[in-house]
Amino acid sequence: MDMAGELSRLNDRTIMAQYGPISLTIQAWDPSGPDLALAARAGEYSFGILPRIARARDLFRGKGVPLPDDLQRPFREPVLENMCTAVEAVAQPGLGPMAAVAGAVADEVAQWLYRAGAVKAIVENGGDIALYLAPDQRAAVGVRTSLKDPYPRKCLEISGQLSAWWGIATSSGTGGRGLNRGLAEAAVCVAAGTGAGALADAAATAVSNSCFVESEAVQAVPAECLDPETDIPGILVTAAIGDLTPEEIDAALDNSRGFAQSLVDREVILGSYIFFRGKDRLTAGFAEVAAPLVDL
Repeated sequence: MDMAGELSRLNDRTIMAQYGPISLTIQAWDPSGPDLALAARAGEYSFGILPRIARARDLFRGKGVPLPDDLQRPFREPVLENMCTAVEAVAQPGLGPMAAVAGAVADEVAQWLYRAGAVKAIVENGGDIALYLAPDQRAAVGVRTSLKDPYPRKCLEISGQLSAWWGIATSSGTGGRGLNRGLAEAAVCVAAGTGAGALADAAATAVSNSCFVESEAVQAVPAECLDPETDIPGILVTAAIGDLTPEEIDAALDNSRGFAQSLVDREVILGSYIFFRGKDRLTAGFAEVAAPLVDL
């Protein structure tokens, strides 16, 4: 794979690392405060991840849960293993390992920062975030309720006292980087524990997929019509959403919230927040179980 990575400094605490389709923002803290040099080293480390997982797109093409035996797991590559573990935990039919790739890459970089001595690490990969927080560390993560809105309208308050590892991911029905079967403008999932970035990523895609209602206003096409190189050929994905009735919007949100709550009940994720056309849904006890969600 012949390409060069590029590092740039966004501000006094943030490095952007770009390599092919991977675009990361990386923040790291040592015990004395923000460590831009450590974040830059993590960015350089990230350049080696894509070549390690480059075969994944073809390997996982058309593969959904349950994963077939021909994937020959366990992998020697931890990023691929993390992707598979995440989609198996979410267990939505048709959901393949590529649904967790962005979160799994963020996980890998956050874990590298932890091994390098960071007491706090925040790695974002296109809206999918992996965090490491020592027990005395906290983080505030902004949440956009629509891809059309350039600014976060909500904020999640995350504490290292509850968990060292966190994943926060957002998926949408249309307008995002990937293809999706649902309608939600934003489906946010919060997970904790090892591999939480990949888990939140897969869960957010599945919850967004579930934000659906049968309607003449929803245009769905086979995924390969929008992306000939898609890893989910033959799966219908949302191409356009017209005018829906209030009842249809409520039904879509209720379907999504129901699936998200099942993930919470199975202890796959801590909570989910879904937003669509000015209405929203939260899983039960979101603020207490997942994280406080405050207005900005």
